[in-house]
Amino acid sequence: MNDRLKILHLSNRDTDPGHLLSVLENLVQKYVRYPVYAREDYLLALTEVAPDIIIADEHASSVYPAEALQIMGEKKLIIPFILLISESREMDALSLLQAGAADYVVKEKLWRLPYVISSQMKQQQLSAALLQARSSASNHSRLIKRNRNLEQFTYIISHNLRAPVANIMGLTALLKELHTDHQHLELVEGLNSSILTMDTIINDINQTLQTNNNLLSKKEHICFQQLVDEIILSINHLVVESAAKIDCDFTVMPVFYTIRGYIYSIFYNIILNSIKYRKEEERPLIMISNQIIDDQLVLTFKDNGKGIDMERHGADLFSLYKRIDTSIEGKGMGMFMIKTHVEDLDGSIGLESQPGKGTDITIHFPLHGDN
Repeated sequence: MNDRLKILHLSNRDTDPGHLLSVLENLVQKYVRYPVYAREDYLLALTEVAPDIIIADEHASSVYPAEALQIMGEKKLIIPFILLISESREMDALSLLQAGAADYVVKEKLWRLPYVISSQMKQQQLSAALLQARSSASNHSRLIKRNRNLEQFTYIISHNLRAPVANIMGLTALLKELHTDHQHLELVEGLNSSILTMDTIINDINQTLQTNNNLLSKKEHICFQQLVDEIILSINHLVVESAAKIDCDFTVMPVFYTIRGYIYSIFYNIILNSIKYRKEEERPLIMISNQIIDDQLVLTFKDNGKGIDMERHGADLFSLYKRIDTSIEGKGMGMFMIKTHVEDLDGSIGLESQPGKGTDITIHFPLHGDN
């Protein structure tokens, strides 16, 4: 509904609208009245004016109420239609109600008109809100179905490609043994390299699908310090080799109720990146802490590594297969997986970094009653 209520008034030229206008002044909302005295004007007004409500006088001979309702039906318009009728002809209003009129007001009780209009407009608003809610629910259902179909399609592709890729890898190995010609060996090496790349991509797709399926996993209470200790143990050779120091402070919130696999992956990838992208001349230092701000758990990861030029690489930081530092071995999946896991847990992630000054990562998770 517009700021000013648009009222289409079907009437006769010789009818004095004074009493009607004085009654309409009682409307809380301002209105604009569009009088209609001819059928052509009515047809034009339905499309160009797009009225919020129609008031039809029983004596509107140029466009009889029954004809006006029929035209609305043919155009499939849903506009509240209120009939003004004499008390002596009140029984005649029943046929028009059956034809689609929303309500009627007896002329001898015209003071009721503002209340009837307000009631009809509220019903219109409720109907529009209900329709929008149904549409949103329908769209949500379609999106869920489409997403499931897409996941199934991706799984089928990655699963069905595994066998032929494995066969080609085996055949290239045989070709390398059969051909000693230098030119043939170069071709075989090129083919083998491409197949290995395809195999890696397929494995990455399967890993991503497996991760997405973990959304259905049960939540549990996770001890942050224990989680970090497990990760350090799993990459102990890198920690020892780099002499990395990992300081943790989980005093504010030592335990968090969430999906373990996601949190483990987030911590693992961040810690691993901090060690991998360390400065050669400095011992890597990683500081992890948490705090509670505005009903949110805030996790902070700080390191003294190489840092990132955010102006150059900020836009691609969380993209799949986007590698910023190609001097270090990697596939460009770590930051993508971190962001994916954080958002799957209804969280958000932010990153601040400068070349040579390390990286700060901040993750926000909403706190629920079961934490």
